[in-house]
Amino acid sequence: MTALLTESDITAALADLPKWQRKGQSLTQTIDCPDFPAAIALVNRVAEAAEEANHHPDMDIRWRTVTSPSARIRRAESQAST
Repeated sequence: MTALLTESDITAALADLPKWQRKGQSLTQTIDCPDFPAAIALVNRVAEAAEEANHHPDMDIRWRTVTSPSARIRRAESQAST
């Protein structure tokens, strides 16, 4: 199993990922595409990579805006107790 990130790991990683932000216990990214077909093509590219990695993120499409709100953060200390 992949090791979980600590709070300091998350903060440090976000400093290098300017298009990502933390909202509660999720990491999110919003991308504005030129038009709706481009937004669908983006989601399809993500779906192919996600399927290969056996990772299936939630994605929200609103016309030409794609948001990935599903990168859930699990605290390492809570996982250690389960």
